[in-house]
Amino acid sequence: MMKLAALLTVAGCAAGAPLPPTLRTQYGLAPPESLRAAATALVLVDVQHEFVDGGLLLAEVSPAVARARELLAWARASGVLVVHIRQIARAPSSKLFARGSRGAEPLAGFEPLADEWVIEKPAGGAFTAPDLEPRLRASGIERLVVAGFMTHLAVAATATEGTTRGFAVIVAADATATRALPAADGGAPLAAPEVQRAALASLGDRAADVMGVGAVVALRVEK
Repeated sequence: MMKLAALLTVAGCAAGAPLPPTLRTQYGLAPPESLRAAATALVLVDVQHEFVDGGLLLAEVSPAVARARELLAWARASGVLVVHIRQIARAPSSKLFARGSRGAEPLAGFEPLADEWVIEKPAGGAFTAPDLEPRLRASGIERLVVAGFMTHLAVAATATEGTTRGFAVIVAADATATRALPAADGGAPLAAPEVQRAALASLGDRAADVMGVGAVVALRVEK
């Protein structure tokens, strides 16, 4: 898997040239140095079989799954709330994420514990589940750590909507993955690493602090 530094390098910048500033930098939004466990939730978006051995197999998914497992272990050990978001198709005839299908099942190692939330959504980001925000507010959650699939779609929507709703958001970059896409201009398709890089760069501009799992788990966690 490409290293996080490579993912976040801006394409087209000459060697040694300064990177363009993000909006977060210009607004004075610095990455966190610590987290408060009682006010933080790990939001695992669509960590389901559809992306690993189903109809939406993703590039670089195995390393991303491994990193997401590390993040889950950290959250459990730190007393951070864990929220499992599951995509379940509305239409019974859907070939993807059909209720009761293998594709809709969580990956091994991501089975929820008794005190963890499991929230179903019909499509898109986590906030398409109408009960998510009220439950987070009622639990005193102020910061979201987001990981899962796909980076350019459900992860991006969750992070962006979380920010617009007033939550501070971290995207755990190497615990995400995505797929190749056709180009809107009719040109050559965008390879999965290109889509991944662009999605993370877009999120890091304003919506979220984009950090590797190693950096997240190294943060000081206050009770």
